[in-house]
Amino acid sequence: MHQVDTTELVEDRHMNLFHCYGARDAHGKEKDTLCEDNLTRAFIHTLRLLAGRTRNTFLRCLFQKSRHLSRLDYTDAAFNLQGYMNKDQLVGMRTQVIVTISSHSGVPKAKSQRKQGSSTPDAWIYNADKDYCILIEDKVGSNPVDTSQIRDHARWFGSSDDESAAQEKRAIPVSLTWNNVLEAIRSTRTVPAGQKEDGEGGTSVLSRQEELILDDFAEYIGFYGYWLFEPFRYEIDEPPEWELYSR
Repeated sequence: MHQVDTTELVEDRHMNLFHCYGARDAHGKEKDTLCEDNLTRAFIHTLRLLAGRTRNTFLRCLFQKSRHLSRLDYTDAAFNLQGYMNKDQLVGMRTQVIVTISSHSGVPKAKSQRKQGSSTPDAWIYNADKDYCILIEDKVGSNPVDTSQIRDHARWFGSSDDESAAQEKRAIPVSLTWNNVLEAIRSTRTVPAGQKEDGEGGTSVLSRQEELILDDFAEYIGFYGYWLFEPFRYEIDEPPEWELYSR
């Protein structure tokens, strides 16, 4: 039997829960699948697969700087992707927020001359009781958030042209980065679900499956070039003795 020298193998990204195989070109090289839509899909499926309490902790950690979102209950949240959202469900939502996730937080930039009303959000987070609806718009790399696109997203909350125009002013913008998402994952891995949503201390009470889901999502975000700095930790029983001398 032929044995493979595993020391020369590159880590297989396809073992990650969210990384999929891509089509191959004429030379047999696999095409890149790291696009914005796939990262959004990984984000939403992570939320879907977490238990209600854990999801609540994760989103509260992610939204901790937003007074509109940080205290909402996400235990029974529902999710949709892109245009798979019934506009009738959006009418009467008490909290209407547009969350952008990109490489850099800040004010969106004017970029495109898109047709008014033609924009579709990347994803949706909402609940059946109409407590909230969060529109998600994701960007990766140097792709900036587009002001006209965000304005068009806000129009989804209106049931008529007049109401849609009014929603452009009423929808609450929240700007996040992918590093914020990584920080929320790290906080959720160390904070007891439902007890300390401020991200301070705690011991993990997640199931093994939830740990794997969050770890794979964090790794998948890393495939796009986003990482958190992890400080070095070491322990010394006795401090070293230093002596100054000259030759």
